[in-house]
Amino acid sequence: MGFVLELLDVLKGMSFCKTVNEYEQGLHFRKGKVIERRIKFNPGIKADKDDLERIVASEKDVAKNIVGSDSFCRWLHYHVPFKDYHLPAGYKRSFLSGLPKNDSVDKTVVDKYITDCVGSNDFLFRNYFKLPFKGDVVLPEGYRQDWKGYPLSPKRFDKKLRAGFYFNLPIIDRVVVESKQEKVLDLANINVPLIDDSVPSVVASDASHTKPKVPIVDNSGSSIVLSGNIHYEVMDLYRAYTVVDDYENSLKKHCLSILAMQSRGKKLSDWKNPEVIKSVEKDVVTELRTIVTEKWGVKIHRFYLTDHVPCRVNRVMYEGPPFLARDVIGSDVVE
Repeated sequence: MGFVLELLDVLKGMSFCKTVNEYEQGLHFRKGKVIERRIKFNPGIKADKDDLERIVASEKDVAKNIVGSDSFCRWLHYHVPFKDYHLPAGYKRSFLSGLPKNDSVDKTVVDKYITDCVGSNDFLFRNYFKLPFKGDVVLPEGYRQDWKGYPLSPKRFDKKLRAGFYFNLPIIDRVVVESKQEKVLDLANINVPLIDDSVPSVVASDASHTKPKVPIVDNSGSSIVLSGNIHYEVMDLYRAYTVVDDYENSLKKHCLSILAMQSRGKKLSDWKNPEVIKSVEKDVVTELRTIVTEKWGVKIHRFYLTDHVPCRVNRVMYEGPPFLARDVIGSDVVE
């Protein structure tokens, strides 16, 4: 009984199928590599319907070209008894092969005419790909065949999974699903040094507290704390997963780095100017799109600079054994 329960626990941990919702996109990993899956078009959406119609039309043209180029189909088409062939002006049938010919035009033009005629034969078109011994079919680049041998356009397949239900093999397959909705990422704080404006750091007064407090200005260590939000959207999940490690965390750190670079060399008075803030936001978005959008597949809608507060930073160097926070609670000196 224990063995059966353990087996059931193992089976529960296995995934045999995955549902991708309309607001999500996914990737199908097999043996560590992302594989292409057939796109699940939604006929109710006009864009999907138009795309599917164009794909079907291109596949039909390829299939007609394959049927029309087959020598057996050509012979069969032009050797049907009691069939009246309406040939264009200047064309006549060859006595030996029975195929149309025209000595006044190039051979490629005649060959294309024969291919179009044979490929338009409904009987041959419907039954050619059912023949078990039709030989090797030469397909255009990127095309593949279904189980019946009919050509399939590469536009029917994609590495990014759309909304639908997908089966997968446990252990060797893994389906990753992420939201494709727009998101707002809150950034951490970053300190940027100021160049010459002063920041009040110490407030002094006399012992009797009768005189008003006077700020003592100290320019050493003056800086500004910056923070903001990124409005972004994952457009290409394949690149977001394969090009960069942890795209959301990398986006956060990369944005803070660019914000620090764009904020250097400014005074405290500059941050009181709304135009300077808008300029910094615009420059950050431009730099982000160069790498994040073009390489990572993450679309940046906007960057918002939410906080810009002046401060004074003091760095203390400590040498000695590490200590915990509880060691300094209730005492001013740690021995």
